[in-house]
Amino acid sequence: TAKNTAAAAETKLKAAQQVAAQAQTAFDKDKENQPLAAALETAKKSAAAALDEQNKAAAALAGAEKTFADTSTKMKETAQAKVEAEQAADAADAKVKSAEQARQTATQAANAARNKANPRNINVGYPSTPVTIKITPAPVTIAIGTAPPIKQGGKLEVLITINRLYAFTEQVQFNAQAPGGVGGLNIPQLTIAPNQNQGNLIVSAAATATPGRHELTLRADLRFNNQNVQVTETWPLTVELVEAAKK
Repeated sequence: TAKNTAAAAETKLKAAQQVAAQAQTAFDKDKENQPLAAALETAKKSAAAALDEQNKAAAALAGAEKTFADTSTKMKETAQAKVEAEQAADAADAKVKSAEQARQTATQAANAARNKANPRNINVGYPSTPVTIKITPAPVTIAIGTAPPIKQGGKLEVLITINRLYAFTEQVQFNAQAPGGVGGLNIPQLTIAPNQNQGNLIVSAAATATPGRHELTLRADLRFNNQNVQVTETWPLTVELVEAAKK
């Protein structure tokens, strides 16, 4: 490593400097000695080379230490950035959860407001005077005039009167029907016009009309509050037998 190389260069420098010092001491004692002079020169060169090598090793060590320091700084910065990123992610997650909680709270409030606004039955009790409610099957009552006996081959009119209730003003249609087994009666439909209260039901008996007392059905049809309403009444009708003329 750069640290080991620098240490070895320093050791080598110290050894070279020691050799050079020893050579210098020996030369100083015998300056006329050429071998000592040559040895001193060699020792100085070795010391200079060792110094140069030590300087290079020191520079390499300084560079390595700087690189290590820079790397450590970057690693610390990276670690800090990671921590900050994790903190930012946690903060973002907290914001998302808070926003979701706020959304749920708003939704619950909206649902509660909507439910509160929905129509609902409320029981309210309060004292009052007695109220009598009368239920009628139709907005009219019907009165059928008394029909005299009708002879076979005859014709008569029956007065029909209606009593209008609850501001009812529309028309009323009447249809009469003879019981089963009774024939020969013709009763056209009667319509009492709007705002009118009476009309005549025309009854015609054929010469072959079934004689006797018969219970006819009178059906009234009308519309009230957009609903079809039907009222049925019965009324007696007597058909008298007409004897054939004797020849």
